[in-house]
Amino acid sequence: MTVGVLLVPEEEYFLRALKERGRPILSLRTEAPLAQAVRPDFTSGSLRFELAFPRYRIFLFNTGEVTVEANVFFYLTH
Repeated sequence: MTVGVLLVPEEEYFLRALKERGRPILSLRTEAPLAQAVRPDFTSGSLRFELAFPRYRIFLFNTGEVTVEANVFFYLTH
């Protein structure tokens, strides 16, 4: 089971491509593989991305068959 975050530039071209194709043509993606017996306080490591657009749409995904509650934090730095 994997839980992840997908950031897609909030630009009409990229969002339309995502809607029509069902997959992004440009995105930032990170995912955390989870064991079957996930502890309620599971955390993943931090990642650093260089952003190229002023706004992104955030999508969370879950490849497992059980519901997962997730908190995602973003910090903008220089």
